[in-house]
Amino acid sequence: MRVEDRAENYHRAFPDYSPLIAHNGRLYGFWLVGQYYHSTSSYYGSYPHSYLARIRSLFPDCPRVLHLFSGSLNEVKLGEITYDISGEFAPTIQDDVSNLLRHFGSGEFDLILADPPYEARDFEIYGQKPFDKRQVIKDCSKIVRASGFLVWLDVIFPQFSKAHWELLGAIGLAQSTNHRTRQITIFQKA
Repeated sequence: MRVEDRAENYHRAFPDYSPLIAHNGRLYGFWLVGQYYHSTSSYYGSYPHSYLARIRSLFPDCPRVLHLFSGSLNEVKLGEITYDISGEFAPTIQDDVSNLLRHFGSGEFDLILADPPYEARDFEIYGQKPFDKRQVIKDCSKIVRASGFLVWLDVIFPQFSKAHWELLGAIGLAQSTNHRTRQITIFQKA
């Protein structure tokens, strides 16, 4: 799919929201998702309302999905894999992210959705030690198919190597007042 097709797919799925812009082979936009008071998860750091549906609308051609740092995710489709260090929500694989390559081979996924702890305070809340995000992003490039995708949700623009990934898009995300503004960085395997 072309980047323009992905933007159009999103617009068809969410016609009442601001459209994404396809420009020079990249996606750009800003999502103001609002506070959803009927959320089924009170888990710290869970995806904002409609986040997963919006992302899925961009990647209808990607059935093999890995949810990295899956936490309390309960919207998993058949065949999708969840991976988290905590066993609290019974991920498909419970392990430290530094062991990612022990579990998966080359080209195993079409799409990886990653929502890592953002800052030191997040690691403290989860009771986990910080890890090298740059290394995890590199490892992800080894387990996605050629031209596969990584969608990284964070409060920073993550470091990556152009030898492994091409930048496909950047979407700002704000939930509501007194919430951190995040960035959705979309990579395509180089």
